[in-house]
Amino acid sequence: MANIISDETIDYVGILAKLELSEEEKEQAKKDMGSMLDYIDKLSELDTEGVEPMSHVFHVSNVFREDVVTNGDDREAILKNAPEEKDVEFRKAPNGFCGLETSVGVILTELYHTGFLTINEIVDKMSCKPAEIFRLKGGKLTVGAPADVTILDLEQEWIVDNTKFYTTGKVSPFNGKKCKGKAVAAILAGKLVMRDGVVLER
Repeated sequence: MANIISDETIDYVGILAKLELSEEEKEQAKKDMGSMLDYIDKLSELDTEGVEPMSHVFHVSNVFREDVVTNGDDREAILKNAPEEKDVEFRKAPNGFCGLETSVGVILTELYHTGFLTINEIVDKMSCKPAEIFRLKGGKLTVGAPADVTILDLEQEWIVDNTKFYTTGKVSPFNGKKCKGKAVAAILAGKLVMRDGVVLER
């Protein structure tokens, strides 16, 4: 039996969806909704006797780890990432930007070495464009710009090890991932501040 959609129903749906429909669009919407309900009625005719109800089409298993405390309740470590601890001058704030130490390696592995992006496109998206958005003087090697440079080894292979992170947050979805390409040195304001993954004293 065909489902007949009333004008009142269409008007109500239009209000809920915040749509302003013309008379022609209302008539078409009535037909479309009627067809959908007819299809649902058709499915109701299917014999499901003996078929166990399911919430997913495919078998789904819980992939979460067990809820076991492994790092205790170290108050000092927890508060290092609290707003009160982070809301200070950048150089004095505790480390705590998980992902920064893996971003270059993961992007080079997944986007550069797969041919999805060129190295120039990656530099533009990770350096030039952010500087433009935040109106920073850096981001490009130009006359008068800050001498901030990151040196990349596009072929160096390495494995992400979260125990070597400088950031306080050690949880990373990339822990154990084999990467190809790495930031091997960093120069800040003309001074070498990182070499081979080791932050140097300033």
